[in-house]
Order: sequence, then C-alpha cells, then structure tokens
Amino acid sequence: MDILVVVLKGIITVNFLGALYFGVKNYRMTRSYSWLFLGLALGSAFTLSLVRLVKEFFYTDFQQFESVIVVLEVIKVNLIPFVTAFLLASAIAIRRERISAVMPIGKEEEIRPRCGIERGITYLVTKETPMQGYQVFLDLLSRGYRGLLILRTHPDEVRKEYDIDVPILWMSRLQVGDNAVYPNVTVIEQIIEEFLECKGDHVVFIERLDYLISQQGFEKTLQFIQKLSSLVYITKSVAIVHIDSLTIGERELMLIEKETRQFKEKAEDLEEELAEMLLYFYEKNRRGRKPNLTEVTQDLGLSRNTAKKRMNMLRLKSLIILKKKGREKVVEITRWGEDLVR
Repeated sequence: MDILVVVLKGIITVNFLGALYFGVKNYRMTRSYSWLFLGLALGSAFTLSLVRLVKEFFYTDFQQFESVIVVLEVIKVNLIPFVTAFLLASAIAIRRERISAVMPIGKEEEIRPRCGIERGITYLVTKETPMQGYQVFLDLLSRGYRGLLILRTHPDEVRKEYDIDVPILWMSRLQVGDNAVYPNVTVIEQIIEEFLECKGDHVVFIERLDYLISQQGFEKTLQFIQKLSSLVYITKSVAIVHIDSLTIGERELMLIEKETRQFKEKAEDLEEELAEMLLYFYEKNRRGRKPNLTEVTQDLGLSRNTAKKRMNMLRLKSLIILKKKGREKVVEITRWGEDLVR
C-alpha cells in the first residue's frame, strides 16, 4: 500500500467532508435550491472519495478481497454521474438566485419605497417595542423588497405574530435550531454584506441592538453600525435598527443617531373612538390595572369583535402592547401611547 496515495486521498476525503458540513449548514439556514443541489453533489463526492480511500486498504490482499473491491468499484462508477448531475442542477439554480439567501424571483420592475422611506438610508427605531420597525419592514416586503431579519426574539414567535416568510436569523449564544447565529458583529456583518450583494431591492431589520451591545461591547457595535450604513448607502438598500432608548446611555444613543436617521411617520390624529380607548388604557395603567378583553368590552360597552378591531389598530400603531397573563392577554400602553395621550 502506497502511504503517500492513502494520505492524499484521506486529505481529499476530509476536505469534502468539511465542504459538505458547510453546505448542509448553509442550506438549513437559507433553504436555497442552489445549496441543496450543491450539498447533494458534495455528499456524492465525499462518498466517492471515501470509497476510493477504502479501496486502498483492500488492495493489500487483492485475492482475498477481490469481491469487495469489485463492489466498491461498481459503487464508484455509479456515483460519478450523480456528482455531475447535482453540480449541473446547482449551476442552474445559481443562475436564478444567489447562494447566500433564498429570495423570490419575479419580473423586474421599479419598486417604490414606502412613503417617507428613502433608499440608501439606515433608520433607527428607539421605541420600547419594535412594532414600528416591523410595520415598515412588512410594507416594503409588500412592495417587492427582499427582506432579512436579524432578531433577538425567537423566529417562531415572529412568524406566528406577523406571518413573515423571509430568512430569519436568531441572535443567541446557544446555537440551538436551524436559524441561530452567534451574536458576533463580524459574522452578522458578513451575512448582511452577502445579502445586500444580491440583485434587487433589499431591506434588513435588526431587532434589539442592545443585546448585541451587551455581547460585543459598544465600540464594536458602533463600528458595525457605521459599516452597515455605508453598505446600505452603496447598495441603495434600506436598513432598520431597533433599540429601546432606555437601555443605552445618552452619549451612546447620540453616536448611533449620527450614523442613522430617526424614523418618523407623519403625525396623524387618532379617530375619536381610538382616542377614547387609548385614554381608557392610559387611565387603567396609571392606576396599576392592565385590562383584558372582557374588561374592555364591559367598561366601554363594546362587542368583542369591535373591541378586538380597535385594540389591533392601536397595537399596529405601536400605542399599546398585548402581554400574556395566564390564559389571557392584558393591555399595556406604550411610552409612545402615553406621550400621545398627554
């Protein structure tokens, strides 16, 4: 047995195994057909290389293991067409999408941004909840933008709440699940850069920047925001960054604001019935009471459907939030809602 040949084939096999690992990992994150076929091609190539390596050990006693060698040779010969076929399928898929993420492909047309939203700008949402950011994100998706979410909230909760079908990365030190990404600015920066290189209009939403600051420190996170702003400007994309202003110092918030633009919608007067309900929640919360749906219907004399509809409208305007308490959901007014009432 030629030791050099065995070592070389062993190195090749290990390389294919490593490539297969990253191929599977990328497919699980992106669900892209190009990664699927590339993973199958790498899997076939790894198996082929492993067969060639194993054959070397049986060649030492060809007569005794002749039947085994013949079987391995048959397997090797039949694997070659599979490698070729999967590589061809991957090449075709790559023509329709970038490997880095799964994005819908349709007829190219000019996409008009949301009113008040400009391409090439990184927007900052400093409210208590990220609701306003989600509103803009969903609006841009409906206008044909391709989206990427990088969140602290678990993806299952977000999909359940907003019915979003875009790539979602969950920032977590515990690498559990398909979408978990370690809260490292370098890793996240690379993912965003690859995403923004894809053809089309893009929007990136980063929720809970305070979590990233707690894990990486403010200086590294600020440098990340600075580079993000540059990438967004160059690619004429849109980025939305959310952070609760109470979780960060005034100086740090000011530095972030210098790299971003505050997102402010045109102020609109609430309809009378919504203003009445918002005032009701404000008074209840001020007294330390968080009403549920049953209390709302009884106190305001509304049907359940009407109360639900109005509460949902206030929730979408980021004026109230619903929190689970036992089997029920109770209402809590946001700081934005309090400011409006005052």
